[in-house]
Amino acid sequence: MKRNLAGRGLSVALLLVCVGGCDGRPVGPGSGGGSGSGVGSGGGSGAAGDIGLDSITRRETRKLYEPSSGKVLQGSWPLQLLWLGDHYALLYRENVSGKLALRVRMLDAAGAPLGEPLRVNDAYDKIEDAPDSGRLVARDAALAILWTNERREIVFRPLDARSGQPLAAAHVAVSGVGPNATINSAVPTADGYAIAWSDNRAGGYRYLPYFARLDAKGVAAGSGVKVASGSTPEQYPRVGALAGDGDGDGFALTWSEREASAEDRLYVSYLAADGAPRGEATLLYRADNVIVTGDSLVDHRGVRVVALWDLDVGAGLLTIGAEKPVWPAPLADVERLRLVRAADNTVAVLGGSDSTPGKLPGKVFFALVDPRDGRTGSATALGGETSGSCVEGYDIARASDGFGVVWIEGCSVRRLYFARLH
Repeated sequence: MKRNLAGRGLSVALLLVCVGGCDGRPVGPGSGGGSGSGVGSGGGSGAAGDIGLDSITRRETRKLYEPSSGKVLQGSWPLQLLWLGDHYALLYRENVSGKLALRVRMLDAAGAPLGEPLRVNDAYDKIEDAPDSGRLVARDAALAILWTNERREIVFRPLDARSGQPLAAAHVAVSGVGPNATINSAVPTADGYAIAWSDNRAGGYRYLPYFARLDAKGVAAGSGVKVASGSTPEQYPRVGALAGDGDGDGFALTWSEREASAEDRLYVSYLAADGAPRGEATLLYRADNVIVTGDSLVDHRGVRVVALWDLDVGAGLLTIGAEKPVWPAPLADVERLRLVRAADNTVAVLGGSDSTPGKLPGKVFFALVDPRDGRTGSATALGGETSGSCVEGYDIARASDGFGVVWIEGCSVRRLYFARLH
């Protein structure tokens, strides 16, 4: 069920109701605290207080991956950088002589590799076990990885948070998912994990968003809760933890669909702790010739901020409950933002642009943005290590003293880079 309340190119304000003690704080979906986790958030809750929009002035870059005989990076996703308190965990996918492997590598705070990369999927030589999508998720002192395979399963494996070494054999967390399942998000909960994915078990090009809770051992009951059931492709689900909504823990999940008229629409659904929808989905944004993927969803001062990518306008930020998105001018030619909370007044954004005609050379761009009004600091260009390079994937994590960024570039020969920004 959906509420079609947004006009073309406009967001819709959520109804905020003051109940109980009216102390000026909104009560209702999206008004509470929450972890701020989401795709691209990379861990780390951000520093308290405000920081200047041009406060990041230093950077150090290093190459993390150079292809060797029989080993190449496999596409752009999954690629994830996760901050674990004093070091990073990096996830990427590698093609080893035609066989797919998920790799996890630990990096110190400066991005220097700690030990050798680790292969986390045992039977990668069997096509039915080959990993498609994957996500790392940290909970307390525990680290885990989830991935999808050709058996139509979501697989879970616990890892050592210091070394990345597997602690136990992989096991099926969710069975019976549809073909071409893609894990879009995974966040920790008080007693386990929450995950969101899309698959096309409905047939054709209908990719629907699904949600599941896992216990601390990484096991879910059933094959997930279907969040939407439209007749057009509904994909790119993103889930962020939601708390303080008056009914205990719950979740906010953004997802998008393309209507038969080729109009894309971005929605948010609020879910109870068990994944049951709380009311109808709310339409946030719609427009023609737009890809409203909702690629990142982060917490910012008790509200949610979601990334937009409109082919006619560029990259933008939408605060759920605001009247309209903001479109920072420095990001006009940037695609598919990754967001992470930087401080009370800012979010950090990372976007990319390929070296295609009419666009900037292949680079990734970092900037601090005030999501309330779109004020943006100076954009820092990363990448372009090789002339005319393609940027295929990127991610950002909030560290203790700045940010870590990873990206893949290279049109024919792909290389992986890390930059420390502080």
